[in-house]
Amino acid sequence: MDLDQLRDARIVPFLVGVLNDQTEAAEVRIYVVKRLRNRRIASNERGTVALAVIQVLRVGSSPDLRLQSALALAEFTDIEREIRCWEVLLSIYESR
Repeated sequence: MDLDQLRDARIVPFLVGVLNDQTEAAEVRIYVVKRLRNRRIASNERGTVALAVIQVLRVGSSPDLRLQSALALAEFTDIEREIRCWEVLLSIYESR
């Protein structure tokens, strides 16, 4: 089933749930983050998606999943809240 073609309002919350599931295989989560990156996200869902992607960067994820998540965040740079999250992530990285 091609989720990109579906316009059901339940798709994005479903994808976010899969992305947040740390027991899910990394390959599945990578697929999901790519789908979220390439999908048109409604303005009322953009913050939720961005925070889910940021959470992937915070927890111990595979390097490939972290890379795809970082790339996906570029799609959300227009959201003020995410800019603050980027600042937090940068401060965590610099403190290492």
